[in-house]
Amino acid sequence: MQGWLLDIHPISRDEVCVWIKRKDGRVELEKIKWMPKIYVVGPFDKLVQLSQILSSKYDLEFVEKHIYAGGSLETVLEVKIPFGERKKIAKEVLDIGNHIFY
Repeated sequence: MQGWLLDIHPISRDEVCVWIKRKDGRVELEKIKWMPKIYVVGPFDKLVQLSQILSSKYDLEFVEKHIYAGGSLETVLEVKIPFGERKKIAKEVLDIGNHIFY
């Protein structure tokens, strides 16, 4: 898929609509399954507790990420968030308490 990105917007909880202008001038619409992700950093035992609380509502995965430029890989909690639910999950994490760890 090569060309110029003209527009992208969500069309469902887990899908985006991408308008692309191809090199030959054609403009095409592509629908792509995708959800925004956030990464939660903290002590591993606290991440496990948080994952147990959130796992019934969100797609979660423990992944390795560089937290600081040039730093080593660390285990973080990846949370896929359906469009329109960023404030909801932020409130949930704060309501859990001990949010200083997250």
